[in-house]
Amino acid sequence: MKKSNSPLHFSFQLITGVIPSGWKGNKSIILLGTGGGGKTTLHRQIYHLKNQELNTKERHKYAETIQFSVFNNLKTITEHPSVSTKLSSELSEIASELASLVDQYVDSRFEHSYRVKLINQGHTFQKLVENIHVREMIESLELYPQLHLNGDYKYFFKNYTRIVSREYQPTFEDVKRMQLKTVGVIRGEEVEFENYKITITDTGGQRNERKKWAKALSQRTDAILFIVSLREPFQMCYEDNELNRSKETIQCFQELLRSEYVNNCPIFVLFTKADQLEEVLKKQKVSFNSIFPEYKGDNHSLEQIKEFMQEKYQSLDSNKKVKGYFFINTLNNKDVTDTLRKVLEFKQ
Repeated sequence: MKKSNSPLHFSFQLITGVIPSGWKGNKSIILLGTGGGGKTTLHRQIYHLKNQELNTKERHKYAETIQFSVFNNLKTITEHPSVSTKLSSELSEIASELASLVDQYVDSRFEHSYRVKLINQGHTFQKLVENIHVREMIESLELYPQLHLNGDYKYFFKNYTRIVSREYQPTFEDVKRMQLKTVGVIRGEEVEFENYKITITDTGGQRNERKKWAKALSQRTDAILFIVSLREPFQMCYEDNELNRSKETIQCFQELLRSEYVNNCPIFVLFTKADQLEEVLKKQKVSFNSIFPEYKGDNHSLEQIKEFMQEKYQSLDSNKKVKGYFFINTLNNKDVTDTLRKVLEFKQ
């Protein structure tokens, strides 16, 4: 057997006397990007690539998160003037009750009894979900950027009856489509992928959370995945409704490239949510080149816009710190597997 000089292989050989066939070592990956790009979804997908079964603790946690997001999204929609002013007196009262219960649930720091109250009224709140003005809002591309709805809200409203039941048990498909805001820096459990053991660090993408990126980057990292949502050009920032999300993500990317912590660490840019961009391009009244005037392509061409976005990011990377660009559907196992494999097998 050929001996390895790697400290990792040496320590393993010292303990067991053998090096496992095909063993490639431990890798540490950090996920960066602004909020809503899909970092946490990607993290969950990687974690569950080998095992898509949820344990009891996970099911309980995810059930609470998904049910709350459905009720909270419904509250947000029914409070918007384009809906609230068109509701009948009966539905207005139901919407007020929903808002009150959601606020109580939040104020109680998500005490179980308030969740039960919401679920018990789920059949009543369904009248709101079925209302034509609420349905129009759910499908509205123009108003969506202002609402900051959580998760794959169309999917969850489509499955409303199943989700708000007392017996609700989240499926893995439900879990893939939920959005869980990351607070701080979360270093996940070690997970096996092919011949690697991976540790993934997820980070918060909101402005106040980005201050903590430096701490995460200061630790040993083998790869940085910078996540960019292609849906962003038609969205505004959560913290600033006058600033386009895509512009802020570009600013974050430039700041990352200037960081002293990334000089010797490969960066990979992952473009997500191309499917959502495609849907927007079919219906959106605002043209892409009104957001990026330098874009000279077809405002309805998904492929031309994808090419433009990649070239945009490449033009900002004068020192060639980015080692790869990928377009990935974070809900698709094959996309996640293929991309992760290429990242892990990259050689400096």
